[in-house]
Amino acid sequence: TRAERAGQASELDEAERLLHRVVELHTGSVQPYLMLASLATLRGDGEGALAQVRAARTLWPHNAELAETEGDKLAALGRFDQAVDCFQESHDLSPARDSALFKLVTALDQSGQLQAAIDVHEYQVRSNPALTLDSVRKLADMWRRRAEQLSGDERTWALVAARHFYAVLLDDAPPSWWPQLHPTIKDHTHRFQILPGAPQSWFEVYRRYLEQGGWNMP
Repeated sequence: TRAERAGQASELDEAERLLHRVVELHTGSVQPYLMLASLATLRGDGEGALAQVRAARTLWPHNAELAETEGDKLAALGRFDQAVDCFQESHDLSPARDSALFKLVTALDQSGQLQAAIDVHEYQVRSNPALTLDSVRKLADMWRRRAEQLSGDERTWALVAARHFYAVLLDDAPPSWWPQLHPTIKDHTHRFQILPGAPQSWFEVYRRYLEQGGWNMP
């Protein structure tokens, strides 16, 4: 408690000294290690923060939250390949942990494994009946970026996949998504326009959107 108060008062040296005293008591608690990791992050010491999280994981190796936290520290250091392993482990330990899943997709993308990121994300989107706007939008954008890396038939298939998920956003979106789509409808219809089947494929959606007063948005 004294260490926490010292940290809140920006007395980082004192907070660190007190936390090391707690660690030396070998209580078996991961909390002092995580607090030390937070202090290291405040100091801009990413490697030190990672070392403290890893020390915490030796006490609780099969904890999904700690695995995700280690992935966070690795990603902050730009070590995305290693972060992928941690986020995958966190998701395996707790499959319902959405935060670890989305971080896994992001880390795969940032490590240059865009197709793997698409495969993981698309499986989750297609197998999850409770779709969210952000998950579909992210998948559409990832397929569009994948198409930029391809040529020939593969590029066409990637564009068709992107078109499908933009269509989900624009044509099949549930009413609960409309307020979130409203500010970006022009951007999405533009992206839709440049994909195979344009312009007829997107224009009817946009025309209906306008005729309905922006889907009755104020």
